[in-house]
Amino acid sequence: MKKHIFFAGLFFFCANIAFGQFGFTLPQINPYIGDNMKWGLKNERDVVVMEAKYDSIHRFFDGIAVIRINGKFGFLDKTGKELVAPKYDKVNTFSEPGFAAVMINKKWGFVDKTGKEITQLMYDEVGSFYNQRARVGINKKYGFIDKTGKEVVALKYDGAGHFSRGLSLVRLNYKYCFIDNTGRELTPPKYALVDIFSDGLAKAMLDGKYGYIGDTGKEVIDFIYDKAEPFKGGKASVTVAGRTFYIDKNGKEIN
Repeated sequence: MKKHIFFAGLFFFCANIAFGQFGFTLPQINPYIGDNMKWGLKNERDVVVMEAKYDSIHRFFDGIAVIRINGKFGFLDKTGKELVAPKYDKVNTFSEPGFAAVMINKKWGFVDKTGKEITQLMYDEVGSFYNQRARVGINKKYGFIDKTGKEVVALKYDGAGHFSRGLSLVRLNYKYCFIDNTGRELTPPKYALVDIFSDGLAKAMLDGKYGYIGDTGKEVIDFIYDKAEPFKGGKASVTVAGRTFYIDKNGKEIN
């Protein structure tokens, strides 16, 4: 019985070491330059994992590195396996939720980690995915796609910010509004200015007066102020008719 307990304990000790417990780490994989002036991969013991054959290999990020050969770019993993063949004129690194922007002949699209193109290479501009949405643009008009490559927000806006808290700030004809991740406008584009969210509220300007929008995109404090500062610590400085004072998040004056 004691012998069985001993061997069971030894097994779990070795398993913990194998999985990085007790400070043990697996060998690191890094690019190296070979005698042929090409790039390959070695581990920290200087053992070649992949022979030098690429013109360049960028640093690994989340286990994936950009590769270049004959002026074309792709991706490989730390085993040296090509995840995306080097055929693109430009690439960006992979971002959430596992897609990278790629470009051929000045047209952009996205690939997943298997190398599958989830969109046609048709966009003049693209951004990274944030909250399952990526901004795309054609002829200076912007919208959004989802992770399947479907356009979920029509390309009709003059500007669009990344989604945060389920909202994106968009601009149309020099007016701003918020949209949700389905493309629904929470208000018509009507604000002359919208600031970033601070303490859960965003300062905005409408018809020459300042007020505040909540993180649902709804107006929560009336647009009656001549000047206004962002909220901090539950209060904001505002000015009306030359008088400056503080208000709370309900718009009530406080000391």
